[in-house]
Amino acid sequence: MSSSSDQSIQRAVDEVRRLITDAVRQEQFRDQLTELFNDAALMENLQQMVEAGQKFWCAFFEIDRFKEVNDKFGYSQADALLKRVAVTMSTLASNSFGNAASVYRAHGDEFYVLVPVENDISSDKVQATLDSIRLSIAQISINVDKQPEPMSCTVSVGWVTSDAARL
Repeated sequence: MSSSSDQSIQRAVDEVRRLITDAVRQEQFRDQLTELFNDAALMENLQQMVEAGQKFWCAFFEIDRFKEVNDKFGYSQADALLKRVAVTMSTLASNSFGNAASVYRAHGDEFYVLVPVENDISSDKVQATLDSIRLSIAQISINVDKQPEPMSCTVSVGWVTSDAARL
């Protein structure tokens, strides 16, 4: 027969295991550079929404000519630009769509915004917000030592809705 202290120890060990598992899982779904969700998290969240019949829209952002930025300013400086793009996207998506909006860095210069559609939202509002994010990213300017001009970028944006969502 187990004593009360043995059961308490077992509960504590189980809780530590759960916390470690959760921490590892969170780490697997995070982009190390930007701390945004990564492509594995995007795919899992999309799959869950589709399987649940959840309405959603998803926007794709790609930094234009990012290889040129890397070549001109170097990888470490280009990483600083990626971080700024990530913060800008996260802030504006959250401000516009609340905590339901999730921002992802899938690969290199590719970012996504995934938003479940809970209430009525017009396609015009989505497009206007995505345009606002695009224009805000174009305003990012980072001075780099020994460079005559600051580092900046533009992004191309597209978006789709799930079959269930009719905006």
